[in-house]
Amino acid sequence: MRATVGQRERRTRAKPVTIAMPKEQQAFIDALHELLRKTGLDNALWLLFGERTVRIESYLAGERIPTDAMIFFSVESCRPHIPNGRDVMLDELARLEHLACVARTARVRDRRIARSRRTAATSSGSY
Repeated sequence: MRATVGQRERRTRAKPVTIAMPKEQQAFIDALHELLRKTGLDNALWLLFGERTVRIESYLAGERIPTDAMIFFSVESCRPHIPNGRDVMLDELARLEHLACVARTARVRDRRIARSRRTAATSSGSY
């Protein structure tokens, strides 16, 4: 056992694998689309998000999953444009944060499965 006091043990990064978009990530994207539709500005995202529009578009395209801070920014940016926005904000924030967490976990799971299949195929010689 190697002691690592004051520093983290370094591991090499796993080789990238290609995975399909998990259904959990699609559920997050659908919820974000729903929030944007409520604003009535879903076709003019730059009015809501300004310079961060590119990030929002990458979330909607399934390229990335936002951090909790970006989810808060997104919900807060939409709030003034939604009837009863104050009431809706906390529910939407909690819902989107939960869906994003589940989506992140699903991507990790799917990457691990893909890597284990790749390793199994390599060790059996059929890769």
